[in-house]
Amino acid sequence: MGIFWPHKQIRKMKTELIVVAQARPIAGRRKDPHVCTILLDPENQKLYRVTFEYTQSPRKWDKVRVNLYKASRDSRRESMFVTDVEFANKLNKKSQNIIHEQLLNMATSEQEAIEEGRSINVTKIKSITLHRELWNKDNVHVKENSSKKGINLAPIQLRAICTPFYVHKTPRMNRKYLEWGANYRLLIEGEKAFPSIKKAIASIKYPYLIVGNHRRHTKDFMAIAVMSSPNSYGEGEQRNLFFNI
Repeated sequence: MGIFWPHKQIRKMKTELIVVAQARPIAGRRKDPHVCTILLDPENQKLYRVTFEYTQSPRKWDKVRVNLYKASRDSRRESMFVTDVEFANKLNKKSQNIIHEQLLNMATSEQEAIEEGRSINVTKIKSITLHRELWNKDNVHVKENSSKKGINLAPIQLRAICTPFYVHKTPRMNRKYLEWGANYRLLIEGEKAFPSIKKAIASIKYPYLIVGNHRRHTKDFMAIAVMSSPNSYGEGEQRNLFFNI
């Protein structure tokens, strides 16, 4: 029988995760400014959804070490809390390409994700183009609530129109596009940035999406980020679409 040390606490081993996608920063009437973030556990091949405080958020391709706990008020199984966040290094291009390969190996149709009860999915697509839409009376409160807490949102919203790679119920997939980089450019540069953002996105030769659903609308996915495969659809190169923010 081993020796027991009652005064010692067993420290939980931290999980090492990679930031692979981030939605635009936002704040709500009851929520402080935060960034919805998708993290990959490369060792266990799992995706998680967490929120970081806006001022303390890591960035895409950052490696972080965290204590990971199931979110108590969010029934989606991938939704987690993180504590004791330690920032490691940012992945270089070679390491990023390895992560792309891991993500693509996880890709399924969105229908499969729904049937299996997953709220995050890696979705292969053949092509993508962005459309813009104005804030209307049904959703302008989102913009107004964020502004009251110091988080300004872009003057227009983005929507991704995609040709699915898998069999899908419609010829085109229509997804709200929330990716931080594109929305940040629109916020800083205004609507004049839209044509170049649209062109950059449409020029991706081998695109895929990181999508997640809303906790109240579990069959309705939103595009958190569009990714560019380095090679999995054939020959092609990863492209840096947006500057790091």
